[in-house]
Amino acid sequence: MKVLLTILLLFTLVSCKDELENKEVKILGRFAYIKDIPFTGQYIKTSTNGSISFVFNFKNGVKDGKQIGFYKEGQKRFESFYARGLKDGPYKEWYKNGQLYKEQVNIKGREISMKVFQINLKNY
Repeated sequence: MKVLLTILLLFTLVSCKDELENKEVKILGRFAYIKDIPFTGQYIKTSTNGSISFVFNFKNGVKDGKQIGFYKEGQKRFESFYARGLKDGPYKEWYKNGQLYKEQVNIKGREISMKVFQINLKNY
């Protein structure tokens, strides 16, 4: 049990190392830099009210891994996956009421399939 706890603690500390304040990371188009060096780590953008707007993961300056966006009120807006800067995998987008708006599958930046759902006004 102590070994498991130690591993979890180390993982948490290593993960926190790559989270930086917004002002340190510069996003230029599709690329992210810190002092002109390609950024690797997690970039968290917050809105003026302090809520999280986006959580982006970068590797060598380009999006890589899970990307999540949120509405001002805190509900999830979208979730996507990237590999080496290209959309790769499922993409989902939601209306503000939490109802699914769009499902999409991408492979190496190319859209393979997409479904768009109509909003249920009773729940909106």
